[in-house]
Amino acid sequence: MALGAVPAGRSRDTAGAHGPPPVRGGGRAAEGGGARRGPRLRGLARTLLVEATARTGDAARLRDLVAGLARRTRNERDPLRTDLIAALARVPVRLLDDAFAGPLEEIAAAAVGARDSSPATRRRLRDLVGRVLAHSARPTLVRWAIGALARLVARHGTEVLDGHRLDRVLPRGRERDLVAELRPEPGDHVVVIALARALGRRAFALAGLQELLRAAVREAPEPLAREAAALWLADPAERERRAAALVAADASAIVLPEVWRVVAGRRTDLLLPALERSRTGRFGGPGGVPAIQPQHPGRWTPRQVGRVRELLASPAEPVDAGIAAVASLGRLPGCLDDLVARADGDGEPALAEAALEAMAAADRPAEALAVLLGHARGPRSAVAVAALARAAASVPPSRLGPVLAEALTGPGGTVAVRKQAARLIERLRVPGAAEALLRAWDDPGLHRDVRVAVAAALRRMPEDPRALAALDAAAGPYTSEQLLRTLFQVKPTEYAPAHRPAYAALVRRLGAAADGPGVRFRASKAFAAWARWYTGGFDAVLAAVADPADPAGDDELLVLNALVRAGSVAEEALGVLSALLAAEPGDRARSRIAAVAQAIGGLPAGHPNAPLSRRVVEMLAGHPLHLADAVDVALISARLTGGDASPERVAEELVALADLLRGRPVLASRVADRRLDHVLGGGGARGSGGPGRLLPAARALTGRDDAASHLLAVGVVRMGGLAAGWTGEWRDLLDGLRRSAHVEVRQDAWSVVPST
Repeated sequence: MALGAVPAGRSRDTAGAHGPPPVRGGGRAAEGGGARRGPRLRGLARTLLVEATARTGDAARLRDLVAGLARRTRNERDPLRTDLIAALARVPVRLLDDAFAGPLEEIAAAAVGARDSSPATRRRLRDLVGRVLAHSARPTLVRWAIGALARLVARHGTEVLDGHRLDRVLPRGRERDLVAELRPEPGDHVVVIALARALGRRAFALAGLQELLRAAVREAPEPLAREAAALWLADPAERERRAAALVAADASAIVLPEVWRVVAGRRTDLLLPALERSRTGRFGGPGGVPAIQPQHPGRWTPRQVGRVRELLASPAEPVDAGIAAVASLGRLPGCLDDLVARADGDGEPALAEAALEAMAAADRPAEALAVLLGHARGPRSAVAVAALARAAASVPPSRLGPVLAEALTGPGGTVAVRKQAARLIERLRVPGAAEALLRAWDDPGLHRDVRVAVAAALRRMPEDPRALAALDAAAGPYTSEQLLRTLFQVKPTEYAPAHRPAYAALVRRLGAAADGPGVRFRASKAFAAWARWYTGGFDAVLAAVADPADPAGDDELLVLNALVRAGSVAEEALGVLSALLAAEPGDRARSRIAAVAQAIGGLPAGHPNAPLSRRVVEMLAGHPLHLADAVDVALISARLTGGDASPERVAEELVALADLLRGRPVLASRVADRRLDHVLGGGGARGSGGPGRLLPAARALTGRDDAASHLLAVGVVRMGGLAAGWTGEWRDLLDGLRRSAHVEVRQDAWSVVPST
């Protein structure tokens, strides 16, 4: 056995009762005796051996095993160490006592110091150390874990700390032991920053580590200094004091986000001194104001606001800095005139567009709205139109309504402005919103794209009966493909139940006006969603579908089927089917008959129209040319694959099918070959009871004397016998069919070859 006395398939109970033998007595592959078998097999063997020994709960036996494996580890390849450490990391910590520190130290020394040490092995060792630190209280073992982590950092840098949350692993207070063991040097900024990041809030109480972070802020290269500053300022209790000290020592520190938040939001007494001082420091060049947030200016005095405004208004290089300055300018009170001047100027286009965007946050939104509307007709229309929505949200509705109405219906407006105005009128519901939209809708010269936007706005106002009534024109003079598509996208869940019948009637009228296959298809899909709430008349639909000579019935057929599925029509659908069956045979009549029959037959169980399927089968069976459709409906509506399809019901349905096919052996053979397997769920194996649920049907069909019954029996026996392995009664049934009085049955039965 490759694993000595520890077979891979041994159960937990067996391993727990007997346990694996010590390494010295077995497990040659785990020890390395199977070197020719490769390291992967030896690694697997050791993993299984450690796991099996751990399951015994015998700490002494596990300690002996680990000690033996540790002695071999120093001279082995890295993948074997990876497997061993991963297995040890899964051992319950309660089994590890202080005596394990020695063997684990050997394993850790080999994993850290080997030339082929891999990141994967070091991560596994870090995980093992983390489990020991988190769950063990044994002092010697804890000292080993802290030492192993320190050795990892000393030899391989901070990779083991990156992304590792020591504050979630270390018990309270152990962080001091870890820092004392690591002993980061004052100039080793990378280790200091990584350790502070890994300790999280635990680092706040470590005065020595905080001093090292402060030194890193002053001395580390600029990217590291920024991160060190963020960690040093993370302590809420010390943040204000430290931020003030940092700005006093280096004015360029004002650009650090953590410092700027303190200065701009709490220590506003430092605002102007910090901004006006020469800022040639290690964190940035001279000049410039960090990004102002909306909450900042409210904490400043008028003098501070004015001075910051002057600083922001001064030219800034490069362009990105200028764009940021303009955005901050828009958040200061009283700066709209400056933004207007920049937007109207002939300078850098990017700065002019930034000024338009900043106007949306200005403290005089009504005036800003007028300026934006003017620019919306110019070359910067895209930016101005986008800013319109943000500015409009801050304007009182009483002042906003006339402005948006004029933008929508007044002269000189661009398509983009009018579309945005329509959206905002509906979204903000300004006074007279419906009147403004209806006035635009009634304009015969309205651009088609604007009309689509107005229609989308009106359809969201069902509480006003004039809105949906006006949209009737979308089926008349204002119809267009894009308009119809927009109105067909509405879902019933967007409307309150009281408004759904009105929109269902609108969808019906719009569907009648749809032109083109794509739009008609969307119209049928839309009406299918709304058919449940349609309360209009059905006479036109029924008459069109019932008349094969009326081509409009092809489109109305989809409407009729939707009404059937919604339960809105029942007997009326049977009347249509009867009229089509009585009409002169033709392709159009046959296709409509099949569609209506399939719609009724495919209704789910429990649907109010589901019982109609029986009557559909009877109606179709009375016309020989439509017997195949009757069979399809009978098979679909029978639902013989569900859990409620008992063996008795399967037999009953198949006997009824045989009666339907009596005298039609060709059709019966086709059904047995092509349809039964799908209808019965793949040999009956997927139905409740397995192939045995088909036995009553096979017996009943075989016991009859007509060809149709025997042909169906061949199909049932073929499926059931194959699923059952031709055991029991299935072979006898097949032999009986091979002796049938009907030659077609004998031929089909002999074509079935049972497996032996």
